[in-house]
Amino acid sequence: MGLNLNFFVLFLGSSVVAIGMGSNIWPWGGGSGFGSESWCPCAGKEPDPNARTIEVGGSDGWNYGVNYTGWFLKNWPFFVGDTLVFKYPSHHSLSLLKDWSSYLNCSMEGSTLIGSTTAGGGEGFKVTLQPTPYPYFFVCPEKNGIHCSAGQMKFAIWPFPRLQHQ
Repeated sequence: MGLNLNFFVLFLGSSVVAIGMGSNIWPWGGGSGFGSESWCPCAGKEPDPNARTIEVGGSDGWNYGVNYTGWFLKNWPFFVGDTLVFKYPSHHSLSLLKDWSSYLNCSMEGSTLIGSTTAGGGEGFKVTLQPTPYPYFFVCPEKNGIHCSAGQMKFAIWPFPRLQHQ
C-alpha cells in the first residue's frame, strides 16, 4: 500500500508541475537542474518570505521507524524555497538518488551524499528546495542501502513553484 501511495503522491506532483510548465509558471532559471554544475540543494538565493522551515520526521527526526509517508502528507505541499531540516544521530546520513528506479529499489549506485554522518547533529542539516526538473529522492544510504530498504528511511519530494502575484 505504501508503494501505491508514494506513486500517487509523485504522480500528483508531476501532474501539477506539467500543468505549471504548460502555462509558463515554472521558474526554471538557467542551468539549475540536477545535471548542472551550479546546482546545489543546500544553497539558496534570497530567502522567500513565504518559505517554511520543516523538520523532517517532526520530533522523531531522520531515523528508523518514522512514517515518512504520514509526515509527508501532514506537511504537504512543499514549495521551492522551503527548507527541510534533517536532524539525525551519527549512524545516519543523507543522500540523493538519481531516479525513481533507484528510489524504489534503494539502490545507492550513482547516489550523491549531501549530508555526512556528522552533519545531522545540533541544528541539523538544511536543504533548501530549488526548482528542478526531477523529484528529490532523499534516502539514508548507510550500510549500502539497508537503512533505506529495511528502515524505510526514504521519501521523494517534487516542490511546487510558488506563484508570484503581481
